[in-house]
Amino acid sequence: MSLAYKKVAGMENNRENPIITFFVTSYNRPEYLDEALSSLHNQTVNNWEAVITDRCSDDPRVRDVIIKWCEEDPRFMPFFLRKVGRNLPSDIMLAIKTHQKAMTMLGFKQPRYYSFLDDDNRKAYTFCEVMLDLIAQTETDMAVCASTTIDAGGHLIGIKNQKDGTYLSYGDLLKTNIIDWGEIVISYDLFHEINELDQDIPAYIDWILALKVLQLGYKISSTQAILHDYRVHPGQLTARHSRRIPMWIDEVKRKYGKSSTN
Repeated sequence: MSLAYKKVAGMENNRENPIITFFVTSYNRPEYLDEALSSLHNQTVNNWEAVITDRCSDDPRVRDVIIKWCEEDPRFMPFFLRKVGRNLPSDIMLAIKTHQKAMTMLGFKQPRYYSFLDDDNRKAYTFCEVMLDLIAQTETDMAVCASTTIDAGGHLIGIKNQKDGTYLSYGDLLKTNIIDWGEIVISYDLFHEINELDQDIPAYIDWILALKVLQLGYKISSTQAILHDYRVHPGQLTARHSRRIPMWIDEVKRKYGKSSTN
């Protein structure tokens, strides 16, 4: 594994005081990864950093894309896993904990917020600006945006709208399962109060993250602004996952189905 921290003229403040850290997951999709990282590079808010977690890609072009962006923009940091964990949440948590330890060892401040991005998805260039403004205006610790769904070629399929209004309720979330973790910005303190992503139900880690936040009594602000592109691939819901969905739903009900939060 490697987690590289660079200091380049003019970028010291960003590295030592990032307002938001993105955790990008990568596996064998170099052409999409390039688009994903470009969407972060062009954010209208500059004070961010991104940890690119490659999950042992077989395609050598993935490493080339990661190295290219890390050399071009010091806010990107590579994190190459030597072996893949038991699932995606366990690998992301490893990246988060390693980043947290590295920032402490280097004497840097921890970021105020976390966000996430899969290698085949994209952020709107105003994602940071709009989401951080929303959190400030609503005084919440987590915000969710709307997103489009796009096909493998990047063509628009439809729009995933979040609930109308300022806040997303527990009931709305249970009824819809509309959350994708690329649509989320969550405060550092709240994420670590939750402790970690649920590794028992990997297909619903984003949805369950929101359920945990609401169960703790926090509010989630939402916006209808479309700030995220979610790419849908042919056959994405495999037969293997289809067979496991009833088991995951039962696990969700067991862990998170009861709450006094409205």
